[in-house]
Amino acid sequence: MKAIQLGFATSLILAATTALAGVSYVVSATYPDGTVIDSGTYYSTSETRAFREKVKDKVCDEKGKGKHTWFYKVGKQKPVKNTAICK
Repeated sequence: MKAIQLGFATSLILAATTALAGVSYVVSATYPDGTVIDSGTYYSTSETRAFREKVKDKVCDEKGKGKHTWFYKVGKQKPVKNTAICK
């Protein structure tokens, strides 16, 4: 669990750093099998936060009730595991 939190924090730091530098960065969300859920180019951490919320909604719409794993990736960083808990 600590590794996931560290990876997520690292992603946020990278996002904040590139946003401050005026550089865009690409984020993506995929299912464990590699199927792309969504992707986009963003300039701030608030935009990526909204992106992650949008992905959670898409996952719940597609998969229905339960816990569903998906991966969040910023740029060339290693994907970070996430779980959408759908009610």
